[in-house]
Amino acid sequence: MDKESATLGLSADRENQLPLHANHSQMCKFSSETDSDYMLVSKNLERFAEQALSNARPFAKNNLGEHIHITDLLQLKNQFRI
Repeated sequence: MDKESATLGLSADRENQLPLHANHSQMCKFSSETDSDYMLVSKNLERFAEQALSNARPFAKNNLGEHIHITDLLQLKNQFRI
């Protein structure tokens, strides 16, 4: 796949280009959690999630309109591996 088709053209803090050993249809299909491409992608997604949480306001509202502290969101992240 050429670089233009594989990138969004965002800034480096919003897009990270990862070389995967897969064709277009295999990019989201991994053999296991120990697959090197899976580990590369999952660690990168984890980094983006942590970055987003650290840039978030210290409080957020849940679907009931209640304020939730960022540490509660981090605990949920760890509990559900999001």
